[in-house]
Amino acid sequence: MATATRSKTEVYLLGSTIDVLGGSKLPSTGDVLRLYVHKLKSASTKHEAAATVIKEVQLFWERARIPMRRADHAIAQLEELVRKWEGLKKNKTRRTATQVANEETLTETFNDLFDVAHQDALQLIKIEDDKQFLLAQREKGRRGVMAGIDMSQTRKEETQVIKKQRQLRLKEKQQTDIAALDRNISLASSDSASTTDNESDSETEVADEGVSQQPSTSNQKRRKINILTPDVLSSLDRTKTSDRQAVQIIAPIIHATGQNVEEYNINRSSVRRYRQKHRIELSSALKSDFNTQKPLVLHWDGKLMADLTGDEKVDRLPIIVSGSGTEQLLCVPKLPSGTGKAIADALMETVSDWDIADKIKALSFDTTSANTGRLNGACTLFEQHLGRNLLHLACRHHILEIILEEAFSTTMGPSSGPEILLFKRFKAFWPNIVFADYKPGTEVHVIAEVLGDVLDDMKTFVTDQLGMTHQREDYRELLELALIFVGGVPPRGLTFRKPGAIHRARFMSRLIYALKIYIFRDAGFKMTAREIRGLGDFCVFGVAAYIKPWFLSRLSTAAPANDLKLLKLLSSSTLPAYAGALKKLCGQLWYLSEELIAFAFFDRDIDPAEKKAMVEALGRQGTGDPPKRITVDQSKIFDKNLHDFVSHNTRNFFRILSIEDSFLSADPETWTSNEAYLEGEAIVKELRVVNDTAERGVALMQEYNGLLTKSEEQKQFTLQVVKEHRKRFPDPKKSTLLQGLAASSSIAGSANDSE
Repeated sequence: MATATRSKTEVYLLGSTIDVLGGSKLPSTGDVLRLYVHKLKSASTKHEAAATVIKEVQLFWERARIPMRRADHAIAQLEELVRKWEGLKKNKTRRTATQVANEETLTETFNDLFDVAHQDALQLIKIEDDKQFLLAQREKGRRGVMAGIDMSQTRKEETQVIKKQRQLRLKEKQQTDIAALDRNISLASSDSASTTDNESDSETEVADEGVSQQPSTSNQKRRKINILTPDVLSSLDRTKTSDRQAVQIIAPIIHATGQNVEEYNINRSSVRRYRQKHRIELSSALKSDFNTQKPLVLHWDGKLMADLTGDEKVDRLPIIVSGSGTEQLLCVPKLPSGTGKAIADALMETVSDWDIADKIKALSFDTTSANTGRLNGACTLFEQHLGRNLLHLACRHHILEIILEEAFSTTMGPSSGPEILLFKRFKAFWPNIVFADYKPGTEVHVIAEVLGDVLDDMKTFVTDQLGMTHQREDYRELLELALIFVGGVPPRGLTFRKPGAIHRARFMSRLIYALKIYIFRDAGFKMTAREIRGLGDFCVFGVAAYIKPWFLSRLSTAAPANDLKLLKLLSSSTLPAYAGALKKLCGQLWYLSEELIAFAFFDRDIDPAEKKAMVEALGRQGTGDPPKRITVDQSKIFDKNLHDFVSHNTRNFFRILSIEDSFLSADPETWTSNEAYLEGEAIVKELRVVNDTAERGVALMQEYNGLLTKSEEQKQFTLQVVKEHRKRFPDPKKSTLLQGLAASSSIAGSANDSE
């Protein structure tokens, strides 16, 4: 019978393995490795062995009351340690100086702490002795040991558990109370004051935490008047009014009307219950009523922001759909990470929850690597989840911001800090500005010469845009500054707004600053010759090449033609800003792809002859799997026309959107009277090729992130309530409010009639 000798059982560098962690110290690196080698014998994979070891390590750290990092991070740390050990073991027969030195370096760490503490452990630990123990364990020799059970601390923890259980019971009771309320909250108007509730009030008021409240001993029925209608509850959420503030506002208003406040169901607990019930019902109604057979575009935009509880940062992902004249916020979930897989999983879970997966035909997104990665991008993974091809509508605003950023870096030099010093200096100098000292940029001969061919066209375009309504005030400010720069006068006169914040995510602010500084270049603000020259070049680029594409970027049907025009414009100049922008644009040619070039069929500004050539090009053989974005040879851009980008793959566009393409066999001059063409045009014009929708979702979440509730579920409901209320009441005008309230009364009347 063979015997197991030490030489046969000894493990390289580690000696003997161990089958369990022991001792009164936190596990050392060597012990963790020895246990790993033992567990590996019975584990099916290395990862499983590492996970089993970390579970045992976690028990020691929990005994020491020291917060540990996430288990998956600890597993990765152990796997990295194993890789080092295995790498040395592989070359153990090589006794080179390097090999020996590496072995000594590793073995010296075997008695050190296998440190898997949370990165903020010293801030999270409240007991000073526990902090000192962690610091001592990190020293050589791991000074200190874990003592017996701390009975005082154990009693505190038991008290906390009891407290949490009590809070859980209270929460469950609140949910029961909500379910017990009538499903039909009175949609009262002015006559709701006479409505009474003849049933006994069986609700038990939920007391504030830590304050006991005795139940009423009176059996007398109470008559309550309900004024907490859906409109009132939605207004409270939109105006960020807390439950306590709502009571403090509503009660004096009731009193001011000469009514008896005691007759109304107004208290903090009732307001809270009615608000929670209203949010749940509205969310449920939105899901059940959201039924469309038209194609939908799925929008999202990730943002790192504070969690609802604690100071930690989490990735939030506003998810919105648009199409068929509607826009619906689905949810704003928090993600475990900002990877493409996490984004794709959240998107799939959300559209499945709303039962609209089969309606999603296109994706709208910012062109970050997490979204556009060829293998692990969110778009690719989401398509794999659905099992079908979708249109990729990269945000045209985001593309133009990338181009403007490159032009700024080229003309003014790179800026890695949070502030641009030139703009900061100008903002501080602004109080000394005399507005009469402004000078148009065209007074500079070089600038006038460069803008000569486009000057009149730009004045006309900017003036026309100023006659339209813009959602953002900075859009109007940019147009007015551009008109002043080219020697015009805005319709509302010469006004200059105080310089505002520099938003690094909104590069338009850089152009606004640059135009403003250059217009006041002779107003006493000191600049170097290089700064003046760089600002002039940047302003010329912004006025001649950026503003028009930016304000036309919302037009989906014009996207291919506008991209081709911009390509040719940037290729026509040798100015550095143009060259840098051209390089960036060539990496963002989504709308000249074989699929999205089909937008141009519905562009009424394209000559019928060109459309006829595009129809003929549909018979051209394309690539087997057409890329979502293409590349072009910059030397041949001037020779390109729209039909050069069309192939038989362009028909995918019509298949994805379920558009009847029979009109293609007709003469393009007759398309505008063709029923199939007009139906397709209506669908295509509803597709949003900018992702401002998701940006508004981000702003909404940021605005309400730390307000009204700490419940993740209630937060999602609250965002939907606010979004819907903003749709119905876009402004606080009395006429708007009366119209919206009248619509509510009409809906309430229809509901009562149906009952």
